[in-house]
Parts: sequence; C-alpha cells; structure tokens
Amino acid sequence: MKGNVIRLRAESLASKFGFGDGDIVDYFCEDNNISLDERDPHQILIKLVRTYLLPLIPHVEVYEIGTMHNPIRCEDKFVEELQRSDIYVDVTIHQLIQCINETEKDPIFMGDQCNQCEQTEQVTEKRRKFMVSYSFNKANLLAPGFGNVSVIMPDISMESIQEVEKIIKGQIEVDKVIILNIIELEK
Repeated sequence: MKGNVIRLRAESLASKFGFGDGDIVDYFCEDNNISLDERDPHQILIKLVRTYLLPLIPHVEVYEIGTMHNPIRCEDKFVEELQRSDIYVDVTIHQLIQCINETEKDPIFMGDQCNQCEQTEQVTEKRRKFMVSYSFNKANLLAPGFGNVSVIMPDISMESIQEVEKIIKGQIEVDKVIILNIIELEK
C-alpha cells in the first residue's frame, strides 16, 4: 500500500470489512515508514473519515463501533446506496500526519504506573516484552471494545496480569476488562 495517498471509499462505510478491514491506516503507515507514535490507528481512521470523506456525503449517518474490524460504519438505511457508490477521497501523507499529530496518544500505553510492568526499550533476562490483547466494556457501548498494549514485565503471573487489568480499567474508565491473549515479543 505504498503511495502518496490513502484512498477512503464511501462504500467502505457499508461493510464490516471496509477500509481494509479497518486496517488501512496501519498498512499505509507501515508501508510508508510513518510512525503512529502510540496512537490508535482506528481513532485516526475515524478522524480521517469524519474530516475528509463525510463532507462529500453529508446526508449519510454513521456510527462508531469498538471492534477489530472497520470501526466506522453507516446506518442501515444508507447501506444499499453506499454499496453502489463511486465516491472516494484521497488523503495525502501531509493530511495523515497532521491527523496523527492531532490524535491523543493511546492512554493504555503503560508507562511507569505498574509495579510489575515497565515501559522501556531494554529487555533483559528478568524483563521480557509482551503484547497484551484485551477487550473492555463500558455501560454506554453497544458492543465490547478491543485494544492491545505492549508491556515489559518480569513474567506472566497472576499478579502481573491483575496489575495490567487494573491499569487498563483505570486508564480508559471501563466497567470490565478481560485479557484475551498475551504473546511474548522478544526473548
């Protein structure tokens, strides 16, 4: 997906798998060596769609959904219309970088708030790097949200997992956090 622009198609609003299954920003940034600097690519996609695509189709109503797929979709009454749509907008690298810079950093990036976990680039025998995938629920969400966080911690123990859950729950103010998966990234 290397190039000068990200093409956002209106038809993607009509599909769970639209915008490259929600990963269009991730793929584009990876292919063009653009750092997201701890920002959530789904939040960037939502901001790009609202800023650049929706003004071309102002009558279309959309909603956001916490998912691993496309996070912004049109209401059911617009699906058929948008499935046939040829409308698109090309977002430049400059516009993308501006959007990235305007998007808040993901509050789940751990920092030094955890006794068992540390944010550092140094991995040693006693400190290993893990990717933690989780789901969360808030009272005002129709569906659960999902997220990932990279942490460095001594091991995978109940104590360290509970500490990660506690921090996630406090940082994004959710009712429930469920750790789905923990993968060691480096040894």
